[in-house]
Amino acid sequence: TNHPVDNALLLLGGGIVVALILGGLSSLLLKRISGVAFGMVNLAISQMFYVYVGATKWTGQDNGIAGITSGTIFGQSLRSPSAMLVFVWVVVTIAVAIIWIVHRSRFGLVTRAARDSGSRAGAVGINTFRYHALAFIFGAGFCGIAGVLAAMSVGTVDVSMFYWTAGATPLLAGLLGGIRTMRGPIFGSVIISIITIWISQLWSGWLLIEGGVVLVIFLIWPLGLLDDGPGSAVGSVRKLIGRIRGSQPSGTNTRVTRWRRKPSSGVRS
Repeated sequence: TNHPVDNALLLLGGGIVVALILGGLSSLLLKRISGVAFGMVNLAISQMFYVYVGATKWTGQDNGIAGITSGTIFGQSLRSPSAMLVFVWVVVTIAVAIIWIVHRSRFGLVTRAARDSGSRAGAVGINTFRYHALAFIFGAGFCGIAGVLAAMSVGTVDVSMFYWTAGATPLLAGLLGGIRTMRGPIFGSVIISIITIWISQLWSGWLLIEGGVVLVIFLIWPLGLLDDGPGSAVGSVRKLIGRIRGSQPSGTNTRVTRWRRKPSSGVRS
């Protein structure tokens, strides 16, 4: 069955709305669980969707939904690879700009405070559940954008997109780069993409390389590569530079003075 798309922006909007709804429903679990357990539960939910989609006829079962066209935007067709590439870059740039604005806003500051120390944030009157839920829903909307762009670029929605590894890969990229910064997940996704796309074409055992890279980075820098903390690669480099600067001489001439015995006043008792 073909699924033509006349308006690419309409498809993007629909994907965002569906992702926001699903993210809102999943965020209700934050009242009961949080942290690593919350991530594991979400991976379990994605695995349930994987089984459901693979067994449902209207989603094409194991074949997935095929025949998705790129559509048009402002009357311009996106079927050519160059036009689709420009469209993807524009959407990604706008999405990153929005994330940066939110990251610098009061909402971003309060969300980071609730993340770093939930007990202290709650003590000053911050509703940590509300900010955690809004941050999760906000991220789900951008995941919807990524899913729509992938469907428009590939032309199909394969059932493997619902497998639990599809949700674990972005999480792994964020942990590699550092989840406390914006540049961290971007850099981590670049590393994962290089291994998945390029190295997989050179060697069939590319998963060993991916696992080895992840293991080495986590053992050396638990906070990732580009995090600001002392347990990251950037933090280690800054610490090393500070030690080097501290060990260098200041360059000023220091005058060494000798202790001299004061002469006696000549008065004896």
